[in-house]
Order: sequence, then structure tokens, then C-alpha cells
Amino acid sequence: MVPRTEIVWLASPTFSYSYFDKRKKPLPQKAGSFQVFVRNYKDATIYIREFQADPLSEDLKRQFRQQFERLVILDYLIRNTGPPHTPLTLPLILISIVLFVFHW
Repeated sequence: MVPRTEIVWLASPTFSYSYFDKRKKPLPQKAGSFQVFVRNYKDATIYIREFQADPLSEDLKRQFRQQFERLVILDYLIRNTGPPHTPLTLPLILISIVLFVFHW
């Protein structure tokens, strides 16, 4: 089931803009889809504070790493790699594939 989707117009310096659009003030807005996938969302800073107070066990860290690596591989396979000039995309994918294959 696909969550309800709205079209939104946003501008941010972190978005990928052309050379000329980057120099415009204010930045031009870009169209995008907005979906709510989760309910009762908590900001990441809350989780970071909780993990700092109560660190993860080694087993849980290993499980998280394995799931993250598989997610990176899946992300690559569906070609969701972002702008082609993203410098860390290929090294992260290659490292994750090696770790996945050798079960590290």
C-alpha cells in the first residue's frame, strides 16, 4: 500500500542545483513528493541522546551494520544513488558488497 502523496515545492542549499541556479537569491523551489510513512515520529536527536546514554551491545551493532549494508546494496540495485557526482556512493557500495559477500 502506498501512503498518501502530496506534491510540495521546497528550496534548500542541500538540493542539487545547476551552476546558475545556485547563484540565485533566493534559491528556486523544486517540486517533490511528500509522503508520511510513519506515525509518532521522533527526531533523530532524541535517539542519538538515548544511544549515548545507553550504548548498543556488540551483537546489536553487528545486526545494524548488516542491515545497513544490505540496504545500501538494495539502494544501488534500484539505482537510487542520487546525483552522479556523489563522491562516496561507489566506494560505499563496493565496501558493502565485499562485506556482504564475505559476511563481515
